[in-house]
Amino acid sequence: MTTPEGTQALTVSTTQRQQPALPWEITDAIIDNLHDDVEALGACGAVCSEWLVRSRHHMFATLYLWPWRVAEFFELANSPLCTFTTHAKQLEIDDLKRRARSRSGSKESRKGSPRSCSSHHNTCFEVNTSYDNVDGSYDCGLSFKDTFLVHHDNPACFSNVESLFIRNVDWTALRTEEQFIIRGRLAKLATLKRLELHDTTFHDLREVVRIVDVLPSVRHLTANVNFMKHLEYTIISAATLTLSKFLQSVELGTEDGLPVVLSCITGVTSLERSEPEFVRRLELKHVKPNHHQYVRRLLQKSGKNLQHLGITFTEDTIPRRGQDEISDILDLSRLGVLRTLRLDGLRVPKAKYTSVLEEGLATILQRIESSFLDTIHLGFALGNDADLRHINWRELERVLLALHFFGLKTVCVVVNILPDVREVTSLSSQLQTELRLAMPELANRGVLKVSANTNRRSTVNRGGWPSVAIEPATYPAHGKTT
Repeated sequence: MTTPEGTQALTVSTTQRQQPALPWEITDAIIDNLHDDVEALGACGAVCSEWLVRSRHHMFATLYLWPWRVAEFFELANSPLCTFTTHAKQLEIDDLKRRARSRSGSKESRKGSPRSCSSHHNTCFEVNTSYDNVDGSYDCGLSFKDTFLVHHDNPACFSNVESLFIRNVDWTALRTEEQFIIRGRLAKLATLKRLELHDTTFHDLREVVRIVDVLPSVRHLTANVNFMKHLEYTIISAATLTLSKFLQSVELGTEDGLPVVLSCITGVTSLERSEPEFVRRLELKHVKPNHHQYVRRLLQKSGKNLQHLGITFTEDTIPRRGQDEISDILDLSRLGVLRTLRLDGLRVPKAKYTSVLEEGLATILQRIESSFLDTIHLGFALGNDADLRHINWRELERVLLALHFFGLKTVCVVVNILPDVREVTSLSSQLQTELRLAMPELANRGVLKVSANTNRRSTVNRGGWPSVAIEPATYPAHGKTT
């Protein structure tokens, strides 16, 4: 018979054995450090229930519903014993993803080859481009249409998803009733805050607006989309539409998406919404000369609410125009609450050619009147035979010093060294030194931050945002996947 004293001693002894050897804060930090190692996370999850929760936070934060995984995923997710779906924060769907056989005909491992992925610190799997069958056909699996029409009827499966990425989907192939059902299924994503559409094709902007309207919790929209109808008609139609009043951040970067969505933002109907609910963060990528009129109209009519603006120019962006016309296109004087400005895709001129944009850069920045301006990011591309001395850094420094007097805290100058440049290693440190000497007053005040990107791949059309309150998770460079 056990005495009360013995029972108490046994309880104390058991409690002592259950105490962790390290504080939970330390073990959580260790698991977080293993965010891109699937095998290590699996081993951590087998230690105890507390480690399992932390490990799953990284392992299942992003669900890659490639076509061949859909049926098996929903079979697991709909099981009453399933416990991992509540950890899913990001969902990615791509109709062009293919699982493949090796050239010899042997099936590749179901898990594939793990590689690091920056999205939510997760690990995704590399898919090779070899054929699945001997006759050269692919294992297509289930498409986006099948995913949402047939399988996705359990809203609890994605109850905590905050980001949805849809790539390479032809919306025009869906019947009207199918589009209606899919919108209803999407509406069940009650916690969704970020929607990204990449290489997705629509008839016009109306269906995009309908999708966003059924997602009132969405705050960010990436619309890298294409349209089947004539661009002129689509632009006129878009001007009569109204995007969701809850959107705060928009990213555009396609030939069709830029003029159409900007026309919607600056349309007559859009101006009827109250100012605090207007888009406050806007990033425009791959801006070309034919997009200038839409950028100008945006800054003139709707720019007073913008707090964060990023523009990435293509190499052929600036035609033969005068500085006055360029500064009129990029008239930043109306951006009264602007906090961060990013201009990327600028070119370091060669000896015989100087772009009007670089020549007028000081004039463009001089027109900023926002008293809230905190950060300016300038991204330059440096090719072979380019010379930094062909940019008037002294005039640029004079303008930036005036903005610093009124509150500007940081000026980031990034030089992206293009692949045709030789002796990259020695050039990188030399560039940073020359830029600090070119703008010494800014450097002495600790305002100037200089870096040189030595990546052999060109990064002219890429650039990150400063951290803001609604900053969404980053994702690798988008494009069609083959």
